[in-house]
Amino acid sequence: MLMISTKLLAFPEALKDAEAAIKIDPTFIKAYIRKALVQQGMKDNTAAMETLQKATEADVNKQVSPVCSRKDGILIKAHSRIGE
Repeated sequence: MLMISTKLLAFPEALKDAEAAIKIDPTFIKAYIRKALVQQGMKDNTAAMETLQKATEADVNKQVSPVCSRKDGILIKAHSRIGE
């Protein structure tokens, strides 16, 4: 449901879905990444960067590629090596 909500730009619903997924499994890195992308879509780049930082902290299996950002804090790229 999270991916569908994100693609439909239903950001509040997608954010709730991502937060629920993280609550169920705090090591589910894709939920953090999708949450950050939703936050970016909502123009909350600071929160997106904080969420990605939490993803790297929760990433015990080192599945997250390094996060790239510009000096102004706008998220450029975040992805996981986990398959869709």
